[in-house]
Amino acid sequence: MNNFLMFFLLMLSVPVMSETYTQAKEISEIELTEYRTTIEGIKPGITYLGIYSSTGSWEPLGCGQQSIVSIKSNEIIGYEQFLSMALAAKMGQRKVAFSGECIDDRTFKATKIKIF
Repeated sequence: MNNFLMFFLLMLSVPVMSETYTQAKEISEIELTEYRTTIEGIKPGITYLGIYSSTGSWEPLGCGQQSIVSIKSNEIIGYEQFLSMALAAKMGQRKVAFSGECIDDRTFKATKIKIF
């Protein structure tokens, strides 16, 4: 029974270990865009954060040449802190890497940021 429990817990942890990471690069540009939904009246805006690298691509492992790291305010807990970290790295000319997943051949959806 203990072996089964250990196997089950190991299988649950596999997706966490298989995160995709970008290369560590400097941020060249940060773009904020706010979208408003008006289908059922005015709703709180969703802010989209687009982060571009100094070399034109973040080169995530196992993905194509993604040129944009994206974060939506309604999809990540700690969005404001994420933005603050990205701005601090940009101002300090520090390299950053992101973990997350490839959305398409141009966009990488980030869930974590690491400053070097």
